[in-house]
Amino acid sequence: MSKFDLQIEKKDKIISKLEILLASENVSNLKTRKYHRNVESKRFKWMHKFFEELYNASFERIDEIAERIRILWAYTKWTFKEYLELSIIKEEDKLEVSESDMFDNLAEDKLAILDLMKKIIDLASENGDVWTESLLSGFVEDYEKDLWMIRSMNK
Repeated sequence: MSKFDLQIEKKDKIISKLEILLASENVSNLKTRKYHRNVESKRFKWMHKFFEELYNASFERIDEIAERIRILWAYTKWTFKEYLELSIIKEEDKLEVSESDMFDNLAEDKLAILDLMKKIIDLASENGDVWTESLLSGFVEDYEKDLWMIRSMNK
């Protein structure tokens, strides 16, 4: 075993947290797509584009999180049933959602996922997994910027 390999027990803890993150990012992505498709507002064109940017960035994160799980020699969950069971984000079950509620819901989701990412970063740091730590640190910066924009738009 190289000095860069994680001990199995430590790796399993990180993988299980990454699975929760992957599930949460997928549910959040679907919610953002729903808002993108169903937004009705005087700012429709702009919001439609903004939501598209959010879910495209989310899609890239989803792929990177899944790849990190595979790099750690685990298989990823891939059904929405599994995602809904693991996710800290809840589905949007309302058909019609106001512009303000869309922004509030996205901000709450971003905060919840941001908190989860910071916990995984701490776990990765404690266990010498600098690669997971680095990956998620980059996501934190993106999330904080998204959160700032979302909150600024909902004033």
